[in-house]
Amino acid sequence: MAKIRYIALMTKDPENLAGFYKEYLGMEELARSSQGDISLTDSFYNVTLFRIHDEHREKVEPGLHHLGFEVDDLEAVKTRAKEFCPTREVTEELGGPCYGELRITDPNGIPVTLSENGFGVEGECRRFPRIRHVAFATPDPDMTLQSYTQVLGLQELPTSLEFLNRGEPNRFAGDGETNFAMHPFPPGCGQDPRPGFNHIGFLVPNIETVVNQMSRAVKIAPRPADRPYAELRFKDPERNAVDLSQSKGWEVASGKWERGVGAGAIV
Repeated sequence: MAKIRYIALMTKDPENLAGFYKEYLGMEELARSSQGDISLTDSFYNVTLFRIHDEHREKVEPGLHHLGFEVDDLEAVKTRAKEFCPTREVTEELGGPCYGELRITDPNGIPVTLSENGFGVEGECRRFPRIRHVAFATPDPDMTLQSYTQVLGLQELPTSLEFLNRGEPNRFAGDGETNFAMHPFPPGCGQDPRPGFNHIGFLVPNIETVVNQMSRAVKIAPRPADRPYAELRFKDPERNAVDLSQSKGWEVASGKWERGVGAGAIV
């Protein structure tokens, strides 16, 4: 099974955004590029903050942009991607700490970067805070789920089947480390009205401590009590939505939830 190991954000000020995530969520600097991009890590994820500049090959806006997966065999994934969608574009990437090795696109047109080397991050993440949730907003959650399960081997989660049985369109998949949500767009369940890559989530050991520190910089609000995941949400300095969880945690595989220390955590 492929594992989500990489997140790309577009920003006009990587230095300022990196400073926020270092100060409040314990991320460490992994690398810098000559173009001013900064890669951070929680010891499992590579989170690369790309500086928006004229040389980008596509028009980009600030915000969460795309995911990256560590895979065992690039050619095998490339073949499955073509079988799932024969017209799907496949291109090579630059490699190195800020990029993957190969790029495909999902059914929503969102880039997906692939790497066989973990995007320059070694080992398993067992420290806190750590990323354990990513979420898309898509016109077709079922098609999106089908693509990521068939091409990259993610598994649909029991929570997803519960939503299906209730007639709700939200879908959830896991890779054993990360919970991947696919919410409907236009919004219907209270998520932020941002199509595409919508938000991420951090697992923390003591949510009260994080709130006390972070509330000096951003506004933090509770999530609806009936949601299966995450207690709080904030917007970072560039208005990217980020969830925080300690006791609820996230389902990352069938029968496996990760929660913060002191709440039945898997550590």
